[in-house]
Amino acid sequence: MPEKAINQLQELAQKEYISMPNYKFEENHNRNGNPIWTCECWIDGIDTSFTNTSTSKKQCKRASAYDMLLYVLNEI
Repeated sequence: MPEKAINQLQELAQKEYISMPNYKFEENHNRNGNPIWTCECWIDGIDTSFTNTSTSKKQCKRASAYDMLLYVLNEI
């Protein structure tokens, strides 16, 4: 479930399957001045990262974490 992806990545890190995930945010605005968030998720030791964009910072982070979780689970 995408809603639990952030916690699931943290649990994998606590169990030392992976390093702790990192997140980088960037905020831009559309023509109407509404925020558009971009979030990149990466894990040290893994050669790929995942980036998503959304009007919600939380939703953007969840989507990036979910993509990373799917990748990690296929690699373990």
